[in-house]
Amino acid sequence: MAFAVFARYSHDETLLNFMGKQLSRHFSPNETREVCFNVYGKNRELIQFLKEHGFVTDMEGFQLQYDFSKEMKMPETLPLVEKGFSPEMLSHFIQLFEKAYYDLNLENGWSTDSYQKDPDHFMNSLQDYESEERVRSFWMDDKLIGAYIITGEYIRDFVIHPEYQSRGYGSLMLKNSIHRMSKVMGMDNIFLRVAKSNSGAKRFYERNHFIELSNFAEHTFVAKI
Repeated sequence: MAFAVFARYSHDETLLNFMGKQLSRHFSPNETREVCFNVYGKNRELIQFLKEHGFVTDMEGFQLQYDFSKEMKMPETLPLVEKGFSPEMLSHFIQLFEKAYYDLNLENGWSTDSYQKDPDHFMNSLQDYESEERVRSFWMDDKLIGAYIITGEYIRDFVIHPEYQSRGYGSLMLKNSIHRMSKVMGMDNIFLRVAKSNSGAKRFYERNHFIELSNFAEHTFVAKI
């Protein structure tokens, strides 16, 4: 993992040349390690520099932060049944996550069935989150229509079944997550990340009092064979 922070970036080629030499000496033509380099901020020169040195962009996006200065009113009753996670729910979670992320994964060239391919890993992750009460699921009758997962101060995953989007359920679930993180878990900051290509999700979060905090771009080194 390579990481760089620039207090002030002034297009100094000397700095980029130095970084290039430091990175290149770790790579060989038969490199098999996964090497990541994340860029924060709108730094197009640094992103171009990474591409010239064999890195490819995995994901670009925005980091958003909840604005606590805005008034948030929790509904008196939630028209859904709220639960956590238990093993018998796994197939429902797999179906929900793959349907909710299908378009985003397809647009970015990512796997659209990763949860089906490795259900044990997904199960273990969900059980870990459940042990700390960081996964919440929302049901209508016996159908799982949405869920969210909390990691630290981040809403890591926030998914709504496509058939139930644009009906107000997403806003209710988001309010539920904010209430849980701030009032139950005592967090003063709430963040989430959204892919650059997922403009609809970004608009949804901004309507619900999230503000853009920064940009990010994640890269992985690919050996030239």
